[in-house]
Parts: sequence; structure tokens; C-alpha cells
Amino acid sequence: MVVLGHPGHDSVMEAVFRRETGMLEVTVSVHAGDLEKALIQASGQKVVLSAAEDEAVDEMILAYLGRSISIEGSDGKRPVFSWVGREVVEANGHHVDGELMRLHFEVALPGGLEGVKLRQAAFCEVHDDQINLVHLRDGERKVTLGFSPGREPQVVRLGGG
Repeated sequence: MVVLGHPGHDSVMEAVFRRETGMLEVTVSVHAGDLEKALIQASGQKVVLSAAEDEAVDEMILAYLGRSISIEGSDGKRPVFSWVGREVVEANGHHVDGELMRLHFEVALPGGLEGVKLRQAAFCEVHDDQINLVHLRDGERKVTLGFSPGREPQVVRLGGG
């Protein structure tokens, strides 16, 4: 039997700051298998991800994201993550290595995105070759940050517009 997995371990986080609400809207795209493995490792119990809503699983995912993604406002405070939901993205020609999941949450950042201290360490405890990209946008201003295991938090400095 041949088992195919994705060749690298990565996730992509996209976050858009909405000035009118003071909220950072975040979507983290992950491989479902990686998320399941991380939740099992973190909880010590069997976890099965499915497309169906499951409040207990969603709470586990939000708790995991809260531990693995560090956001510190420019005021030095760590905001609370508010769960929005998740969706399964079926495999296609680009992602032939299995299902992707998009995890959605929001964070109140009344001081804005500039100067926020951020670290994205999802799955770094599971894969030593994990790479996490973070795309941040505030209007026309944007920046991309990269994280790997052991990478320290970075301060957001937006370019452009």
C-alpha cells in the first residue's frame, strides 16, 4: 500500500483589518490531516474532523489556535479570539494532497494592525519543517510574514498606501 501525503507542511493565514469595526478578520487555511493530528496530540483523545458542525470540535480548534497563534495589540494586550466557523475545501488540481480546511475567527484590535506583535506557530510542535505564511492587510497597506519552528514573534510594519 502506498500512502501519499503532502510533500511539505504549511499553512496560510490571511488577516484583514476592518477599520470601521476595529476587528481583524482571520482565515487560516490548513491541511485537515495536520489539524486532526495536532488536536489529537494536544488533547490526548481521538478527534475526527468532518464538514459537519461540531461545537466541541470547534472549541478544541479555537483553543488550539489561541495557543499556537499569538497576537499582542500595540497596547500590549492579548485580545480574545472569537470563533466564526470553518469550512472544508475539497481536493482539486492545486491541492491534490487532501482536504483543506479554512478556519475563521475574529480579533478586536482597537489600536489597529500597525505595531501588533504576532507569531503563527500552528503545527510547529507536530512538524519540524512547518512553514506558516501570514498575509496581513489594512486597506491598501499589506505585509507578509513567515514563521517556522522556533521563530520569535514579529512586529507588524505595514507597507504601501
